[in-house]
Amino acid sequence: MIDLKSLLKEDIRTVFAEDPAARSTMEVVLCYPGLHALWLHRIAHIMWEHGYLFLARLLSHFNRFMTGIEIHPGAQIGRRFFIDHGMGVVIGETTDIGDDVLLYQGVVLGGTSLKKGKRHPTIEDNVVIGTGAKILGPINIGEGSKIGAGSVVIKSVPPDSTVVGVPGRTVEEHKKHAKATIDLEHGKLPDPVLQTINALKDEIKGLSNKLEQSEEDKKNPSQVDFTQTIDSLKGEIKQLKVYIKQAQEDKKGQTEQEVEFSQTTNSLKDEIKGLKEHIEKIENDKKEVTGQEVAPSQEVNSLQDEIKDLNYRIEQLEKEKKRGTERNPDFPSDY
Repeated sequence: MIDLKSLLKEDIRTVFAEDPAARSTMEVVLCYPGLHALWLHRIAHIMWEHGYLFLARLLSHFNRFMTGIEIHPGAQIGRRFFIDHGMGVVIGETTDIGDDVLLYQGVVLGGTSLKKGKRHPTIEDNVVIGTGAKILGPINIGEGSKIGAGSVVIKSVPPDSTVVGVPGRTVEEHKKHAKATIDLEHGKLPDPVLQTINALKDEIKGLSNKLEQSEEDKKNPSQVDFTQTIDSLKGEIKQLKVYIKQAQEDKKGQTEQEVEFSQTTNSLKDEIKGLKEHIEKIENDKKEVTGQEVAPSQEVNSLQDEIKDLNYRIEQLEKEKKRGTERNPDFPSDY
């Protein structure tokens, strides 16, 4: 159990440790309302513990009048506790505060129930509570946590966490303090709203990149597909031209069957010419592809249908030639 003199010295050292504005012991003893409020509360709490409830409340009321800080005499406060500035701070009756806790002005440690019993928060060691923060109800603020300025905390907070917002949300969990020190950087807190906006911006950027890539993929791979399809069609047309040339070379005599073959091959020539025009159109469209889908895919399908039709006609031509050969043995048989 620490003696009174050592306790007073420790409280003064805490002010120097936590407030860089402190310059002399005389200044700290006479000009720091947070220190005055703590000392008067220690006396009032002793009265409260010994059953002098009215006198304890009266001293607490005087404390509030002198310092602007209201601490119920029933509140339990640990060592090296410091209230910076302090105006408007309220600490309720069943509040429990650990060691090395720092509060700024306007902090409320309040209750949320009309029932007797525990109804105020428990603040563990090495906690920093920023300006204007409200911690309400019989909840627990874990060791080493930071409560951002203006936050309203209504749920328990795990150790070594940072809480901001209304209602308070845990936005960061940091490493456990290596030693019992207080981080005064309570202004450097995450902004969950800004983080959400930035995350949405990143997602939109990613979707935009995917869309651009999709447009590029639609252009380039489709062009490759057009080229492959065109090359394939050209190969089939080349085969048709071989068939037609062979059919023309096979013509001998002037029978009806031969005339019919000649007309058929001429018709095929015309259709092949049309196919070549289609292919040229596809190649031109391919060069002019922008962000919009163009007609080449439909043209390719049309060409493929026409190729099928030509193949069917060639089959019919071969059948007719075969029948003609059977009627005219002089007709070439190597077609």
